[in-house]
Amino acid sequence: MIKSNDYNKNVKNAFNFLCRPLDLKSYLPIYKSILVKKCESGIELFATDGRRLHKITIDVFIEPGIYEVASKVKNNIIMWLNNNLKYLDIDTVWPTQDCTNSNTCTGFIKTVTWIIRESDKEITINPDYVKALFLDKLKDKINIYYYDKNTPVRFRLAVEKESIMEAIIMSVKM
Repeated sequence: MIKSNDYNKNVKNAFNFLCRPLDLKSYLPIYKSILVKKCESGIELFATDGRRLHKITIDVFIEPGIYEVASKVKNNIIMWLNNNLKYLDIDTVWPTQDCTNSNTCTGFIKTVTWIIRESDKEITINPDYVKALFLDKLKDKINIYYYDKNTPVRFRLAVEKESIMEAIIMSVKM
């Protein structure tokens, strides 16, 4: 069993960011589980609700696999390894091509404004999903990577030192 309260404040913030899209009331296990993969700079953890995918990269040891989240209360997440669960193929979902446009914005309002300006007139992004990316909605800087109307928009929070927080959000046709 892993408890995020057992880690320092920065790692707890990263776990809180990671778990924002989780739906613990869902009957589908993918919406209440976390995928843990090894990478060069530590581990990558992924959580999704099917429309957005949050990812953190941190330098702590957690055994790779699929973790079922038992509870999520404020900044405390309790989860345990359950490799019997299935998870989506992260490599096919996460954008790997070069982006067509990118920007760094400070604060939620400037971020949403830039996305609206740069987006195709046929699509939009749920602003509540964008708001969930910020730890501080006024001060946080976020890097935005826009590809095209058929590819999710990628975000990278530029505030944490001990972790990398990223997300992709699917666009919605208007």
